[in-house]
Amino acid sequence: MAKITTLSHVRSLETEEHDIYKVLSAQTALNTTSDELSVDHAKEVSIAAESSVAVSGGTVLLEGSPVSGDPSQWITLATLTVSSASKWFGADAANGLHVCRFVRARISGQIANGLVDVYIGIKL
Repeated sequence: MAKITTLSHVRSLETEEHDIYKVLSAQTALNTTSDELSVDHAKEVSIAAESSVAVSGGTVLLEGSPVSGDPSQWITLATLTVSSASKWFGADAANGLHVCRFVRARISGQIANGLVDVYIGIKL
């Protein structure tokens, strides 16, 4: 498991709060997972990946679970396919967030020829 770093906490003019967490740093290995983040009060959750220049492929998932610590309970909420086409990739959580109390990032397809940093954004 990788250490989670809080990057920012922003309160918008509409009194909504946004937290951004760096959940994976310089990772490449298949099935690397981040620590779990609680999303009990989240309105929206997003995932983003920043790839190094040489990355030619790989897949990162945003996964959600209703319970903490049970490896059989994770469902896919969003999928990022990284490639040489861009340095940044992002997606919002799809259906299923309303049943999840926790989210994490997981590299589900080996990152080829480079490394990725992965971020999870939570709108409260």
